[in-house]
Amino acid sequence: MLKGLIPVLSRYSIIGIASVLANNVILIAGHMLGVHYAISTLVCFFLIGALAYVGHANITFAARHSIAGYARYCGTQAFGLCLTLAILFVMIDLLAWPIWISAPLVSALMFVYTFIATRWAVTYGYNRSA
Repeated sequence: MLKGLIPVLSRYSIIGIASVLANNVILIAGHMLGVHYAISTLVCFFLIGALAYVGHANITFAARHSIAGYARYCGTQAFGLCLTLAILFVMIDLLAWPIWISAPLVSALMFVYTFIATRWAVTYGYNRSA
């Protein structure tokens, strides 16, 4: 089981890293052009989110695209953003942990969440033999 999971995690990580880099390019370029980061974040969510969904469906999980799968994916990503903010609030504001501990810890936790959520969103109801 673990042997089959390692290639999937590798492909997932490649798509994830490409998505993070693209998000940062859009956010930084938007800032340089005078676009508010909230607008740039929305652009990232929909543009990079769509590309990431296609990448995960095609490359990571070799599943067919579907409107339902994309809707599930968007929902899991939106929930993940809320979850990230909630965990950061607890760590930083309630527990008074420094950001240099909180941010990497949340990133590691969210990697696990987003992998599981993305796998579910992209492959739910997909039968490879069909």
